[in-house]
Amino acid sequence: LRNQLQSLISQVKKKDNLLATKNKEFHDFKEGIRTILSENQLALQKKKKIKWTVDEISKAFTIRYLSKRCYFYLRNTLNYKLPGISSLQRWASRIDMRQGVLQDILRVMQAIGLTMTDIERTTVLAFDEIKVFSLDEYDKQHDEILGPHKHMQVVMARGLFTNWKQPIFVNFDTKMTKSILMDIIDKLHTASYSVVACVSDCGGGNIGLWKELGITIEQTNFLHPITNEAVYVFTDAPHLLKLIRNWFIDTGFILENGSLITKQPLEALMQQTTESEVSSCYKLTSAHLKCQKAERQNVALAAQLMSHTTATALIHYKPGLDKSLAQSTGEFIELISNWFDIMNSYSPEANVPSKKPFGSDFQFQINVLDSVYDKISTMRCIKKNTLQIFQKGMLISIQSLKQLFNTLKAKYDFKYILTHCLNQDALENFFSQIRTRGGLYDHPTPIHALHRIRMIILGKNPGIVQKNLNTVEATHDEYMFVKAMEEAHISIQTENIELPVQENSDTESFSSTSTSPAGNQRTIILTCVLEKDGLKYLAGWIAKKFKHKYPHLG
Repeated sequence: LRNQLQSLISQVKKKDNLLATKNKEFHDFKEGIRTILSENQLALQKKKKIKWTVDEISKAFTIRYLSKRCYFYLRNTLNYKLPGISSLQRWASRIDMRQGVLQDILRVMQAIGLTMTDIERTTVLAFDEIKVFSLDEYDKQHDEILGPHKHMQVVMARGLFTNWKQPIFVNFDTKMTKSILMDIIDKLHTASYSVVACVSDCGGGNIGLWKELGITIEQTNFLHPITNEAVYVFTDAPHLLKLIRNWFIDTGFILENGSLITKQPLEALMQQTTESEVSSCYKLTSAHLKCQKAERQNVALAAQLMSHTTATALIHYKPGLDKSLAQSTGEFIELISNWFDIMNSYSPEANVPSKKPFGSDFQFQINVLDSVYDKISTMRCIKKNTLQIFQKGMLISIQSLKQLFNTLKAKYDFKYILTHCLNQDALENFFSQIRTRGGLYDHPTPIHALHRIRMIILGKNPGIVQKNLNTVEATHDEYMFVKAMEEAHISIQTENIELPVQENSDTESFSSTSTSPAGNQRTIILTCVLEKDGLKYLAGWIAKKFKHKYPHLG
């Protein structure tokens, strides 16, 4: 019996050792397969229904985005447990829009980034605030009270070399700070996107951010929190153009050599052009020089006033009694016009040197930027002894553009930069979409604002319906989330989508009611010259429009 007992004990020990070995092998196998399958995928072998985690759904979406056929092969042929299309649709339609960084959006961006090159993932951040209606609201979805808030901060990421854009941060009554900006840049880096530039306007909060980042006219970049590479700071060029126009018509400028730049020559020019039936300066009206209230926010008025056409007219006609003042004012406006064209280029096919993408006519563009830098840094607004904010913004942007171009040129193979990507046009158009979704109700409450953003991100926006916008979206950048859903063939069903009401807001009038006294012989002669030049201008416009349709006319 003792021998039998010892034999049984020995057999039990062998079985225990074998069981321990098998358990270790099973544990190692389970740990190994966990790198491939999640707990839910393993549990689905026993259960009929499980609740997929966000991480599992985002991985399944990545597979489907990269290859729809691969997704079906894994799921249907190899019986690889993946969320179904309905689960992906529900997840996409319920993206988390709570305040802060939009994590669900970043997951989608990370999936799309797998098919992009490094240069295509080169990113510019634009941030600004939009006014919302201050009201306490109950958020049923998250069971919380939201508000009252006055402003909504939005950060838009966009490609510098490719046509993509995506809102990635939303918060209320929150000024942009260094910590928030660094956190956004960090999360984008984790998603494989490299931020090389940031753009904002000259608002007080953004000036505070400049100080926090150590940005000055000499130091125009800060270090990336992960790579320690330079991230360059830009000021929105259309916003700067409006500020230049405002200071020009309000006070005027005094140059380093003592020359004045004032609006008097323009007033004389417009007084003379009103007597002519046809004029090359037909766009200029009293509204361009008065610019009261909301008109001060109109970029089109500023661009028409500070244009090549206006500068040419001042230099050619030299209106008013002070000819040197007209000459210097015309030359200044010409310089500002060239600067704005360089800082706001849209088309790679542009023929005018200043309108070409930055780098296409490099030496000319550098010469213009250097001339503007020297002029702006040495001039002063009349009755002011120091540089104003708009001057600092211009100097910072000029330095940043030149340094950014050289930095990226050493890293990537490219020919030019379309500088509108370094402005806020994409963000301004996004704000316009938010406003116009409600028709006349253009200041939504916080919850309605988030709902409108969700609809835009999901591709349920009909487009901008206003006509007199401050920006023109000529490049048709795509929202990344919408593109990803289309590529993955995921249709998103949303209920109770509010329809925007189309507004006929194109009420801007360019008519002039001013009259000028008759009798001055010089005025009569100049009026005849203006009419003659105006007819030439009109004839040239018609010839250009129809030269391809009727080439036999010469």
